[in-house]
Amino acid sequence: MTPEQLLLEWKDAYGYVYYTEISGNEFIYRLLTYLEYQDIKNKAQDTLEMDEMICRLCVLDPEIADWDEGIYAGYTATIGQLVREESLITPKEDGSSDVKTIISQKSEELATNFLLQIPLVAKRCFPEYTLDELERMSLPRQLELYTKAAWMLQQFEGVSLTFNEE
Repeated sequence: MTPEQLLLEWKDAYGYVYYTEISGNEFIYRLLTYLEYQDIKNKAQDTLEMDEMICRLCVLDPEIADWDEGIYAGYTATIGQLVREESLITPKEDGSSDVKTIISQKSEELATNFLLQIPLVAKRCFPEYTLDELERMSLPRQLELYTKAAWMLQQFEGVSLTFNEE
């Protein structure tokens, strides 16, 4: 499998995939879910063990069997912190990962961007599609489903959709 194919496979499996370089060593990692974090937190004896467990779970490349051995020893704290920060479990020092701020920003963006609303309306009337599938569709296909969904909502539920032109 080529590196490009592997990266696409990881993106399909995990969504966001991250890259970092530490002292010339490259790492590709995925985010940690909150349930995974809770499980690790409950099992780990201390922060060092927690970081090792996070690295074993989330570092996709290189595959490392034992994080205490060889050139990777000592990287677990840095990578564990990066994974927790990007996963929004640990706040970043600059405050950019404050969950309430992110929700407020995303809500404002959604409220003012009609193109982001289209797949949501389509999802309401076409539950057979996942939101991810709808968002990956071409805009003409999304508009076709949106138009049908808007008609269905009006006819069957009495809901009229309007949008503001900006």
